[in-house]
Amino acid sequence: MRASVLLVWFVLGSSEPATPQVVVKVEDTELTVSGYLRMRSTGEFNFDLTESTRADRAVTFYDVRSYVTLEIRRTHFRAVFSLDLAGDEFNDGAVLGNENPAVLRDLDAKVRHMWIQYDGIFHARLGRHPAQAGHGIVTHIIRDAVRVWKEVGPATFSFNLIKGGETVVADPGSAKPRAINPPGGEDDDLDAFHFFTDLRTGNASRVRFEVLGQSGSSFNDRFPEKLYFDLNASGKLGSRVSYAAEFAYMGGKTPDFGQGRLDNRAYLVYLDGAYERGVISPGFRFGRGSGDDNPTDGRQENFQNLFMDETGLRYTNIFADDVHGFDGTAASLANGSGFANVTFFQPRLGVRPLPSLTVTGLLTILLATKDRVEGTGPLGDRPATDTRITGDVGTEVDLNVVYNLDRQVTVFGFLGWFAPGLVYGPAADDALKGEVGIAFRF
Repeated sequence: MRASVLLVWFVLGSSEPATPQVVVKVEDTELTVSGYLRMRSTGEFNFDLTESTRADRAVTFYDVRSYVTLEIRRTHFRAVFSLDLAGDEFNDGAVLGNENPAVLRDLDAKVRHMWIQYDGIFHARLGRHPAQAGHGIVTHIIRDAVRVWKEVGPATFSFNLIKGGETVVADPGSAKPRAINPPGGEDDDLDAFHFFTDLRTGNASRVRFEVLGQSGSSFNDRFPEKLYFDLNASGKLGSRVSYAAEFAYMGGKTPDFGQGRLDNRAYLVYLDGAYERGVISPGFRFGRGSGDDNPTDGRQENFQNLFMDETGLRYTNIFADDVHGFDGTAASLANGSGFANVTFFQPRLGVRPLPSLTVTGLLTILLATKDRVEGTGPLGDRPATDTRITGDVGTEVDLNVVYNLDRQVTVFGFLGWFAPGLVYGPAADDALKGEVGIAFRF
């Protein structure tokens, strides 16, 4: 038996340093070990603009995010086992310090990825693995799923069957608790399917058409059955211009809090482009999510997520993250990652004075797709204090700095200032947020 150890590097993306992996080979079996550790300090100021009261507050906290991954390859099979050691995709980090036990996020190990894959005349994967649609706006999550796909020339055809959450109740006909509807005895869960066809062209470009939907949630009309049609693309035009685009239509049904179901009629538009010349890289983003200005017509027209975690697309540091983004709760899916009833324009400028240093400044102008009564928020779900109508959601300025000390260690700092518009009421104060930290990959 012969064994060898190699150090392999691969690039995660333009804003990420190359990530090292330790690879051990034993005959025809290859073992790869990798990991991630991030320590971060965050300061938030005046974030109560999202609450019914307008009192200022200031909070500073420290958190850690860490996981380790083992991958085994042998002939036509691969197996991956990854453990979250601190935090996960839903809360992004375990808070350090002596927090209130009711909200403490422990450093307990939890399964992150666990799947087996076959690579032959077709590909198949079974277990807990990432599920993403488009650019991570509609869906970005880790779920238990079965995926089968086939490559035909430059095209890929894939089908995913995703296991969702369940409401567990006692079933007298079973040896263990399972998810049923007690009156009907039917499964009560949020299973979903995901089909996509992917076409890759030259110059790292691709076009993908995706269909996603939920099923198996009929009891008391309490769960949604969303259906998405998504067309997205990304790539480069020449050597200097990069682009990303996405259009999604949301149909299906959504619950109306005991009043039956509403028909979803919502959409999303997302465009992103950048031009790189030397150390300068100007860019521009545009996003538009549909809004609902008539809650009595039997339709739900605010764009919403399907499945989401806190590592999907985030176009600002404050508004699209903490104010109108996903916060780890099912209710925040209604925010649509900051797209629900929001239209935004975002010019940016990236500067790379050193190969390892990137500084990016962003200005985001936020408008309501459908106007709201002042003080009721983008979704119009807060108590009205006025009768005037406005489309002013606010303005945000962000500054992001990323410095790669080497291939393994990254130091970062993110700063944001959000000036809420009249949709949050005239008494809402500006919000500030700063993050600094260090990330280590091995």
